[in-house]
Amino acid sequence: MSRHDLFICHASLDKPHFVEPLAKALKRRDLEIWYDDFSLKPGDSVRRAIEHGIRDSSAGLVVLSPRFFDREWPQRELDALVSLEISGKKRVIPIWLDLDHQSVSDFSPLLADRKAIIATSDIEALANQIAEALPSVDATDEEVDAKISFRFTRDRDQKRYLKNISLLNLSRIVALWNGYDRIFLETQDLPEEVRDEKVEAWLSEAYSNFQIPYRVYVDNMEKLSAEEVSHLERSLQRWCMGTLGSQESVDLMFYLDEGLDTDYLYIMFDLPNYKVTISQRQRINESIARIGARNQKNPERELSFDDHFKQSFTKFYKRSM
Repeated sequence: MSRHDLFICHASLDKPHFVEPLAKALKRRDLEIWYDDFSLKPGDSVRRAIEHGIRDSSAGLVVLSPRFFDREWPQRELDALVSLEISGKKRVIPIWLDLDHQSVSDFSPLLADRKAIIATSDIEALANQIAEALPSVDATDEEVDAKISFRFTRDRDQKRYLKNISLLNLSRIVALWNGYDRIFLETQDLPEEVRDEKVEAWLSEAYSNFQIPYRVYVDNMEKLSAEEVSHLERSLQRWCMGTLGSQESVDLMFYLDEGLDTDYLYIMFDLPNYKVTISQRQRINESIARIGARNQKNPERELSFDDHFKQSFTKFYKRSM
């Protein structure tokens, strides 16, 4: 598994006004970035560190500019990234800064033929484009199994720690819902295009401010009442402590996922949905009922996850009718 999501290849003259602000915006999206100012330490061999950075990153962002074309070193980095891409080990994402198609074509017809991101002054929007273009990085089976097994703990301090993590992640999502409700009300009288632009800019900043990984999905932005939030918090606490019960645990998962259209894996397991494969998600789902009932004095009759899910489905849609 790669240690970094992205290696940034650039000319040093583009750092102050473009590359550094962009690197910081990408880091705010919970991406692991290899960028020389972040990654090099005093005494490091620059050549060796860059070679490791290229090798250990899932993708390479290449900031093409007139300054880039005038420098030998970043072009060597580009050659290394393209070589690894040809062998199927990397993905190269070009971004054009102060360039048009003809300028890139004069330097390299092959690069000019590749779909690129065009640099603008909107750094946050560019960071979003780059984050969405990155290949997904899946968690390993070992990481998923560790997340599951840790939640079967009977140690009181560890259970308290897990409860705090789940409640913290829920509070971040609730803060996002509340903030979205406010910004939507503040902009509702604006023209639709202006309102959408302001709301999108607010969302980008809010994910960073609330420390929510950028690719965590939160599709339902309706504000919850204080009573609904309190009920969710109590259910999460009991699930983490193993006293919620089998069926109620799957009900909780179903409500977060289907009712609120929110990343239940991020809230319950501190593991964003985008990082897990279908088979890993299935293993996690099958553990949810057992985790929530592990400390019950009078355990319920054990059912399969599918049977619990059918009951959750029926209850939820009966209440919705």
